[in-house]
Amino acid sequence: ATEVRDLDFLSSTFGGMLPGAGSYVGDVPVPQLEVVVSDPLEACGPLLNMDKVKGKAVVVKRGGGCTFGDKAVNVQDAGGRMVIVVDNTPSALQNIAASSEQSTNLVIPAVMVTQLAGDWLIKEASSSLAKAQPITLKLDPANEVAYRWMELATVQWPDDEIQRRILSRRLKEANRGAPDRLDWLDMMEAGAGVQVGGEKEESGVKSEL
Repeated sequence: ATEVRDLDFLSSTFGGMLPGAGSYVGDVPVPQLEVVVSDPLEACGPLLNMDKVKGKAVVVKRGGGCTFGDKAVNVQDAGGRMVIVVDNTPSALQNIAASSEQSTNLVIPAVMVTQLAGDWLIKEASSSLAKAQPITLKLDPANEVAYRWMELATVQWPDDEIQRRILSRRLKEANRGAPDRLDWLDMMEAGAGVQVGGEKEESGVKSEL
């Protein structure tokens, strides 16, 4: 049986409209995008698998010393239809941005998914089964997803384990039915927030690395 999984995503501040923003255009169904993994994975240079990414949703990993804009430019130059950026830390989802110069030239959109969801996507899209039955993507934007992640990104996690558990339980109740957010809350409950460079990561729009 075909596995269907819902993934939360937040869109970029650059690029065109997300493909397949609705299930139909008039009476014509919007085709689902095939998902492929970038080579190299962090897409900080020209893609080596250009023959496979043309017209598809290309999964790239955050990091590698380049910006989100650099990654999107490299995917666009290779003929990709859109970019799916996988976070490389268990941080809350946030919108991603590019420099003003890159934004002017970028026509493909990008989205970011959580580290857990993205690692699953990379594994599935790279599997031998995916070669026989490609992974496809249908995008259904929802304003509530952005609102919920914005709320989670600003949570101040207490150091006390019991207090974290109480806070996590309340937030899980507000995010029932959203696997990515529940998984993220499990991680936050187990720790004390995401530490980046010795400080808790600030919320906002991500543009670098």
